[in-house]
Amino acid sequence: EGLPHTGSMLVIMMMVMMLIMMMMVVMVMMMVLTPLHAQHLGHGLPTISSLISAHLAGMFGLAWLTGNLVDRYGERRFIALGAVLLALSAVLAFFVTSAFWIGVSLFVLGLGWNWCYVSGSSLLTHSLGPLERSRIQGQTEFAVWGAAALGSLLGGLVVGQFGFQILSVLAAFISLLPLLTLLGLKRARAGVEVVPGD
Repeated sequence: EGLPHTGSMLVIMMMVMMLIMMMMVVMVMMMVLTPLHAQHLGHGLPTISSLISAHLAGMFGLAWLTGNLVDRYGERRFIALGAVLLALSAVLAFFVTSAFWIGVSLFVLGLGWNWCYVSGSSLLTHSLGPLERSRIQGQTEFAVWGAAALGSLLGGLVVGQFGFQILSVLAAFISLLPLLTLLGLKRARAGVEVVPGD
């Protein structure tokens, strides 16, 4: 009963919040700037509209299935898979120029975000006691959407100064940070498990 208030549980909550924020930064950076990159490559507005539709399909098209998969196979596994998909989408965006492959990269970006967001939110919920759940979830939503605004601003600055390829490299790097966070979570959870309850 006293576990949610231990230092280890606080670390777990903070790490999960940072994990969700990192994937949101990546998703928004690439979502906002890839259509602009497509325009610079010569693709017209109808094509760019289709690219955005592909991204939205990745974000929400399989949302009805994600929760069941996360419950069955585990939150940390789907966070890892989602992080890999986010990194893969950034690598694809670095190399491809055709509308089809840009669409694939945006679909993969949306799917990776979906898996990370649902899994991270579930992991956060399961790390909280009933008394603090609403408060911490509200604070997390505020932080996550603040990270989304930061991602949009940061992406624009990076593309303006260094170009889209550098943005893709940065996005791929940030995408893989949740894998390190998962290792930290594993150690923090091991610390919680050996703490006796009050």
